[in-house]
Amino acid sequence: MEQTERWMADYLAQASETERMQLLGAIGNLMIADDTVSPEEHTLLDDYYTLMAGIPARPEAAPNLVKGVGQFFRRVAKAVGGR
Repeated sequence: MEQTERWMADYLAQASETERMQLLGAIGNLMIADDTVSPEEHTLLDDYYTLMAGIPARPEAAPNLVKGVGQFFRRVAKAVGGR
C-alpha cells in the first residue's frame, strides 16, 4: 500500500489540473456505472476533489502530499473492501 501511495502522489504531483480533473471524471463514471451512487461513493468523490484542490502549482512544495494521498487511498480501500 505504501508504494502505491507514493506512485499516486508522484503521478498527482506531476499531473496538470486538467489531467487531475479528467481522472476525477473517470472515477465518477466508474462509480455511477451501476446507476447508483452510494453516500460513501459520493463522499469519496468529494474527498478526491478536496485532495486535488490542495495540490499547489508547485507540488514539490507540498510535503504532505504523500500523506494526504495515503489517507485518501486507505479510505477508498476500506470503502471498497466494506471494512
